[in-house]
This record gives sequence, C-alpha cells and structure tokens, in this order.
Amino acid sequence: ERYSAPYKMADGEIDLAIMAMQSFQNESYAASTVPFFTDECVLLSYDAISSLAGKTVAVLQGTPSEKLLYTYLDEQQPELVVHLAADYYSMMVLLRAGTVDGLAVPRTVAMGLLESGMQIGSLSFGKIPYYAIAPKDSVLLSLCDELFLDWQSDGTFAGWYVRYGIEWGGNG
Repeated sequence: ERYSAPYKMADGEIDLAIMAMQSFQNESYAASTVPFFTDECVLLSYDAISSLAGKTVAVLQGTPSEKLLYTYLDEQQPELVVHLAADYYSMMVLLRAGTVDGLAVPRTVAMGLLESGMQIGSLSFGKIPYYAIAPKDSVLLSLCDELFLDWQSDGTFAGWYVRYGIEWGGNG
C-alpha cells in the first residue's frame, strides 16, 4: 500500500505522521516518546451486539487493534472468532456482506467508516496511543515531544479532547 504514511516518508513525500503504531520503529524510523492522543478500539456494526460469544469480528492485521482484540478474546471472550483483513475496504466489504458481525477499529476510524444503519458500540477492546513517527535522523520528534508537553501543560490538549471526545495518552 504505497499510499500509507510509512511509504510516503520513505519516498520523501511527508516528513512526519501521527500513527497508532509506535511499533513501526525500526532502523529508519522512530516514534515520539509522548503520545499525541489515545483512542478507544471499538466495535462497529449494523446491529446492537450485547455479547460477542460466537460472533465474528474483522480486524486490520498487524495493528494495535488486532493485539487488543486477541487480548480480549483470550481474557474475556474465548468464543469470539477473529477474521484478519488486509485493509479497511476489505473489512467493510465483509461487514456489508454479513460475513462478519462487526469490525474492531479505533473510534476515529469508526467515525470515518460509519454509514447509514451502522453504530459504534459501547464495548471497548482497549486503548490505542497515537505517536508522531518520523525518520530517526529528523529533529521533528524532539520538537513534537516538546510541543506535546507544552500543549499538555497549557491546556491546549484538554480543550481539543473535550471538543472532539478523545483523551490524552500521556501520564499527566
């Protein structure tokens, strides 16, 4: 998927991305130490689902949502069936076709995928922190950390989070 942020950074099209994958760090890239925000991993579905026993839920492979869903399966709902998908488009096709009962996605993603008849359930699989990701040799990450801490201390983050219904992922 050459349109994704890691490829755009490698191609020199962008210098920085806010991503849910701090684990994206490798020999070429690093993450800020301070998260930009934290998002809930929620269930997006057409029907109200009170129990996931025997239900099939699609999740994007290789993402924090996948890890949270498997933790939920192991700890709370062993009867849950997980369907791994390569992209959000495929997940939506599965949901529309009735192949899966719901999608495990970050709330901000669910808001973007929401269409008529769908609902974002109250169930949370856990929290996903979003970090600034940039090439390791970039000064942008230290600037982001400094800025994120400033925004935390001066109330900027708090105002945004109240306005948009998200929460800060840090310790303060």
